[in-house]
Amino acid sequence: MFQILTTRGRINLLVLATTMFRAVVCAADPAPSCGADLLTEKAVIDANERFQHSMIASDVVEMGRLLSSDFLYFTFSGEKRDRAELLRSYGAKEVRLKRYDIEDVRVRLRGSVGILTAAATKEGEYISGPRSGKTFTGRYRITRVYACDSGIGWQLVSTHESRAE
Repeated sequence: MFQILTTRGRINLLVLATTMFRAVVCAADPAPSCGADLLTEKAVIDANERFQHSMIASDVVEMGRLLSSDFLYFTFSGEKRDRAELLRSYGAKEVRLKRYDIEDVRVRLRGSVGILTAAATKEGEYISGPRSGKTFTGRYRITRVYACDSGIGWQLVSTHESRAE
């Protein structure tokens, strides 16, 4: 019986410590809520810039934060890639973006959904993996759909690219 009480006591202490840790973390770095301050065109553009920088730097930690769990990417060549494939290829450093500039950025908000359209100029190469040796360069039109989720903030749900040339 003493052993059961000790085990329960340890579990209760662990639950209490975990709850206190969460309270301290949330007070220090509160999770973003989708209030009026976050439901802005600027907030969507900021999320898009963070995503773009994560691709250039092959920063899969930041990329993982920004991609929704059901993310889909439709490339200019018609390929469909999901979140796991994008994180795997950038994590393995298969893709090297030398240039990724966007202009003519427009954002339309529909509730907690932001639709970003832009013109992009990209230049890069596949340095390993199944597309190794292939280069890509050109102008593209992109459409990105972002959704704002309380506790997470803006996440990219889908991207579609097409050649603009």
